[in-house]
Amino acid sequence: MAVELRVQALDFLEGQISFLLIARVIKVANTATVIIHVRVIITQANFSIGLISKRESKRE
Repeated sequence: MAVELRVQALDFLEGQISFLLIARVIKVANTATVIIHVRVIITQANFSIGLISKRESKRE
């Protein structure tokens, strides 16, 4: 049982380390994509806010 847990912990650590390395490599490209995603989310939010406010003004 203890051995199994130790193996799982090592696998987990290996996964985390490789994830961190990959993340570090991707980080440069990822920053650009995150900025793009944020912009898309903001424009979508503005669009839906615009639609909601149009509906509200139609009700009055």
